[in-house]
Amino acid sequence: MNKIISSKEVFQILVKHLVDMEEEKERLLEKYYPGTTDDREDFETIFDKYFKEIEYYISNTTAHDIEKSECPFVIIGSVVDLVAEEDNELETYQIISPFESKAIPNFEGASYLSPMGRALLLKKKNDKVAIETPMGSFAYIVKSIRIPQEMFTILMD
Repeated sequence: MNKIISSKEVFQILVKHLVDMEEEKERLLEKYYPGTTDDREDFETIFDKYFKEIEYYISNTTAHDIEKSECPFVIIGSVVDLVAEEDNELETYQIISPFESKAIPNFEGASYLSPMGRALLLKKKNDKVAIETPMGSFAYIVKSIRIPQEMFTILMD
C-alpha cells in the first residue's frame, strides 16, 4: 500500500491533536456524561471512531517538506467551507470544543457535540453531508478543510 503524503506541519498537528483530544475526552465525559447512559455510550463510540480514523491516517502517512495546510478530513479545530445544496451559498464553520467560549474570529463556531459538528467530523473534501437539527434538515458539500494558523502557532510553542 502506498503511503499518504502530508506536510510535516499537518502531520505534527494531527499527532498533537490526538494526544490533546484523549485528554479532552476524559474532561468531556466527566462534565457531560458522568453516569452510564445511552448518550455516554453513543459519544464514546463516536470518539473511538474519531481516534481510530486519525490513528490510521497517521500510521499510513509520511511527512514531507511541502507547504500545505489543508487537512485530509474534518477534525476538531479545523475550519470547514461548505456549500449549501439548496442555494449554493458558501458557509464557513470552525469545529470547536464545547469547553471553548467561541471560534476563532471571522468564523462561525460549531461544537462537536452539536448536530452540525457531529455530522462534519471526519468528512473529507467533496463529501456530501446531511445535517438534522431542531430547525430542520440541511444538505451541504464540503468544499475545503483547513487548519487555522492559530493551530500551527500552538504547535510551535
